[in-house]
Amino acid sequence: MKRVKNSARQSCNQASAELHSISMLKLPALAAVMLVSVPQSALACATCYGASDSDLARGMNWGILSLLFVVIVVLSGIGSFFVYVAKRSAAVGASRPLADGPTSVEADAELLDTLK
Repeated sequence: MKRVKNSARQSCNQASAELHSISMLKLPALAAVMLVSVPQSALACATCYGASDSDLARGMNWGILSLLFVVIVVLSGIGSFFVYVAKRSAAVGASRPLADGPTSVEADAELLDTLK
């Protein structure tokens, strides 16, 4: 009984693999047929083939410029944050005593006492 089930399962797996390989071979041919059958007007880009002085072109130009402005503002904010962090860490590092003074734990305790 097990032998029959195994052979049936193997033949089913072989048939599935064969069907899969046939369908994978037909897929590029099907894609090529679909691409050829599409009318040329569907492939035309309204922006590329339209008039360059139309409202569509002006609107797209304003859209590009506004998105560019947003990207510049965001990147400037990120850059200025890192400049702020670098300056702040340099200021904190300059206010700390060197190794010949009190240890960093003692300096931190003194700093906390002065802040209270």
